[in-house]
Amino acid sequence: MYLTKNPQSLLGAMGLSLLLAMTGVYAGQTATGDESEERFVALDSNHDGTISPEEAEASPGLAAEFAAADENRDNKLDKTEFARFEVSDDH
Repeated sequence: MYLTKNPQSLLGAMGLSLLLAMTGVYAGQTATGDESEERFVALDSNHDGTISPEEAEASPGLAAEFAAADENRDNKLDKTEFARFEVSDDH
């Protein structure tokens, strides 16, 4: 009740809620990024910093979508392409 009688308090509470929500989203993205990095390293069996079509075979979903994930069509996935594949809703 007090918040509705005091507009400044209401705005402060809304701002705090928004800040907390944004922090939670970014924390989730960081964790996802860390997990994506771990999967990338695990798939990059020759440790050259990219995932080849042969290395992608270890992940059936990635192997099936390799061509679509390879945005620059160089027949390998770099970390950026792999991360985009990981967060896409298409697979």
